Amino acid sequence: MSDKCPTCERDFQGLQDYPLIYVAEFERVKLPTDLVLPFYEEIIDRPPQEVLDHFRQNKDQKSYVCNGWEWSLENEWDTGSYRRGQQNQLPIVIAKLNPYLDTLDSLVGKEVEKSQLLPNFERDGYFRYAFKIPETAYLLTFEEQGRTLAGLRITELQLKGEGPHMGGIGGATIRSLAKVGHLKYEGRVRR
Repeated sequence: MSDKCPTCERDFQGLQDYPLIYVAEFERVKLPTDLVLPFYEEIIDRPPQEVLDHFRQNKDQKSYVCNGWEWSLENEWDTGSYRRGQQNQLPIVIAKLNPYLDTLDSLVGKEVEKSQLLPNFERDGYFRYAFKIPETAYLLTFEEQGRTLAGLRITELQLKGEGPHMGGIGGATIRSLAKVGHLKYEGRVRR
């Protein structure tokens, strides 16, 4: 295992620095059943036609559930401001993470390219080390936790969400909400 780039001599800080990863061990951590992951957002574009039709036909109502989303309206249906939200995205987060965690389980004992190990999720634009969990407001990150006695690196997979004050004070922030797993690995440069 090398801890430096053979070309530029920079130190490898963690999993994402290595081109190859030997997956020694992976352990899932079950998300707490009482964890609540809400999500709300202002809709800039018009909402789906079904939502517009509902509010047009039911002018006294200010909320409506459509395709798993709760829609709310301020003002009139044609000039109003729309918001959509979900009380708890935990089931969606679990459904999106499980196939990826299954992949990590299948990689134990194998050397793979980093691209095969990292999730096939879009990277966050601001927090480059974080991956957006599709269809949710939540992120998956890899946090280095030191080494085992045998010298294997340990990274913790964490579920993260929006930080305090929504980043309004001092820029965007994210905070850890739960551990998802522990990965013990050896970073490698060549096969």
